Amino acid sequence: MLDCLKYPYSKEEAQMAGKIRLIISLLVMFFLYTSINMAQMAKRLQIEAFTTDDAGSEQFKQGNRWALIIGVNKYDDSEINSLRYAVNDAKALYEVLVHPDKGRFEPERVRLLTSDTTDKRLRPTKGNILQALNKWLARNVKKEDTVLIFFSGHGYVDEDRKYLLPIDTDIFYVPAYAIDNQEFIEGIDRLKAEKIITLLDSCHSGGVSRTGKGVGDVLPDDFYNEFEKAKGRVTLASCSGNEQSFEWPEKEHGVFTYYLLEALNGAANKQRDQAVTFDEVVEYVQENVSDWAEKYKNGKQNPRWHMESGFGKIALTYDLATGFAIVSEKIKEKLYSYLGTGPDKLSLKEVADAEKVLDNIAARLKKDGQVYQIDERALGAIAGLIKGEDSVAQYKKYGNPLVQQALSSNPSMQANLSPNPPVQPVQFGQIKVLLRQPWAKIYLDGEYMGESPKILKNVEAGKHQLTLKHPPSSREVTKTVQVIPNETLAIKTW
Repeated sequence: MLDCLKYPYSKEEAQMAGKIRLIISLLVMFFLYTSINMAQMAKRLQIEAFTTDDAGSEQFKQGNRWALIIGVNKYDDSEINSLRYAVNDAKALYEVLVHPDKGRFEPERVRLLTSDTTDKRLRPTKGNILQALNKWLARNVKKEDTVLIFFSGHGYVDEDRKYLLPIDTDIFYVPAYAIDNQEFIEGIDRLKAEKIITLLDSCHSGGVSRTGKGVGDVLPDDFYNEFEKAKGRVTLASCSGNEQSFEWPEKEHGVFTYYLLEALNGAANKQRDQAVTFDEVVEYVQENVSDWAEKYKNGKQNPRWHMESGFGKIALTYDLATGFAIVSEKIKEKLYSYLGTGPDKLSLKEVADAEKVLDNIAARLKKDGQVYQIDERALGAIAGLIKGEDSVAQYKKYGNPLVQQALSSNPSMQANLSPNPPVQPVQFGQIKVLLRQPWAKIYLDGEYMGESPKILKNVEAGKHQLTLKHPPSSREVTKTVQVIPNETLAIKTW
């Protein structure tokens, strides 16, 4: 496996870093869609949402990401020659997809079927592949979701029928054991998702030893035609008709998948923006695989692709560091608009300090993808201000101390700090006001915070006066509440 594909975090580190990735990702989205009504975007981009029924219209739904990844090296039938790196290809793709900064697929929404597993339900048998496609995906995938399907193994042609070969294929009578391309396509067509990416590496040579006729040696021009006719799909295949898909022993991958992985890891991001899109991947893979084949195999592997109009911009992976660097400049522009004097303005130092936090996060993401935990809180406070979720007064009271703590806690920023004594760490919790029937206007220590339901974030630990008012009924309640560091106090009743 490529070193750059190794998962860099322990489970605990991944959980700790998850929040800040969410904040950064949402900020990227926020500035991608600035033309959309701000009220709608505020609902869609809430960092901590506790309601889902008002998440915006169908137009703005961001779906889940699902994947079915299949890799077959060794077949049960000894007369089907083994491949060396199909399983490597599948596992490396899995690592990219579930990486929290790249593919951002939730692991529970990715099914990996490989020939080296001891789990019978995760072997790439015909039954397991069709169950994953026709039941697991078909029952769970929604219209707004994205689905990626990857197959690395042998392909086969028997008269006018074309097949993908699962691990339990019996070459004695292929149609009974293999997966007909048309059957596979019909299963994909039944998925509700409008965005479906199919990646196929099945033109491997020398598959069958009994007759000397290779499985996929060489597949005809129309082998992939069915895949290009189905709805809402982009398809990238490892080679064109009458070509072979080669393996690369020095890299321990198939040539096609090696360059696919490079592309998804950012090499294809020619636009230097926040995402690696399908059309960028196609261009990178085509160019590099064709160059490799011309150099080593007389030009006999040229990837083939198909995309429907408008689907080329499907994001396959994300470039969080580049995306945040772009968005950081836009955040700074918003911060500059707050410069001035008065209760609704920020001082030059307050803006400059927020800029330092943004620059530090950008540098850390570019260097190793790691950020300080305190940066999470400071960035959340800055995000709350620029998205209009928090007032300037709230930012000054709760956000600016977090910014100061982030700067003083970051060794790389020590040289930029003033000679003032370091800010003492401030501990925070939050208050979740869930009142709906009836709703309430919320006041914390006399300051209006908004209407319920609402989460009050970054509330300094300790005792506070919480007042709830329902003007239509003249109902009003004031209570003393105790905020515990790093915990959430839920207010469910009057």
